[in-house]
Amino acid sequence: MKSIITARMKTAALAGTTTALLLAGAANVSSDGAADDTDNGRQRELSLADEAAANLADTSSEGVRILQGKGRASKRVAISTTKTLATGQRLIVEAVCLGAGSVTITTSAGGSPRPRQVRCAESGTGRAKASRFTLITQKTGPVRVAVQPSGKTRGGLAFRVRTQT
Repeated sequence: MKSIITARMKTAALAGTTTALLLAGAANVSSDGAADDTDNGRQRELSLADEAAANLADTSSEGVRILQGKGRASKRVAISTTKTLATGQRLIVEAVCLGAGSVTITTSAGGSPRPRQVRCAESGTGRAKASRFTLITQKTGPVRVAVQPSGKTRGGLAFRVRTQT
């Protein structure tokens, strides 16, 4: 086996060091089994983001969707609306995180930012319920959502902001 990997590495060295590492199957995995920022780690997190999005409640008949997003829970994300909302509009923010760790979701709607911590549930355990909270627009302006991972958070995240009916 070693000679096969060595032969592949030598062959790939002609094409570049990065290719050699990929052909040798090098993945940067920590001792706890969590993948670092490799292609496999990114793909796993994006897969969990798809699963998290599927765990958001079906709200097709409940209010108008203002914002939604999904992605890697290990990366910072910020998103905002392009349109402004009127003062006093009640909004529902829902988020699901799958994996390990937690994220802080900070929302604002024309007022001071409101941070909320969302814990990441293990995938496939049935414990992936959406965290929900209400946001009321303080003055006319856009709705903003920022996601900040804490510690060694790994996984996928999905969130949605909609009007309350």
